[in-house]
Amino acid sequence: AHSGFSIPSINLSTDISYGEHLAAFAEGIAFWNEDDGWDIELEELYLKGVNLPGGLEIKAGRLLPSIGTRNNSHNHTWNYVDNQLGNVRFLGEAGLIIEGAELSWTPSTPWDDQFYASFGNAIEHDGDENEEAELALWDANIISLRYESTFWPSLQNSYRVGASYLQGD
Repeated sequence: AHSGFSIPSINLSTDISYGEHLAAFAEGIAFWNEDDGWDIELEELYLKGVNLPGGLEIKAGRLLPSIGTRNNSHNHTWNYVDNQLGNVRFLGEAGLIIEGAELSWTPSTPWDDQFYASFGNAIEHDGDENEEAELALWDANIISLRYESTFWPSLQNSYRVGASYLQGD
């Protein structure tokens, strides 16, 4: 534990679009404390093919794959402080980040359906240094699949259901 003044995180991100079908995204986090000084971690950096025919999108690089309802969102966007215990034990304290690719498909349906498939190798986080947790975390050849559907009974309410599958070393 650190004592004294610290900066727990400064999040910097950029989202760039080029033309109708190409985009890029990057997000990094900087930390500072009196004992260790500055530390910087790159969370995501990927290129994305968007608005492709048939409702397809593809992204490749360093990314948070769509697993469960929270892995593909950054923790500074959460409405709570800590990650769920199941996510921490299954995906790591900061979630699963891979270097690889993810394909998503949004079919034309009366509700919001999305299918995701990704493949890649895990990136180790600075916060995943607990020996017991290291032995349980994902490493390589990770395949994930996700189906998600969102229903909007009114403008103020939505219901999201989904299922995820994950395998790898």
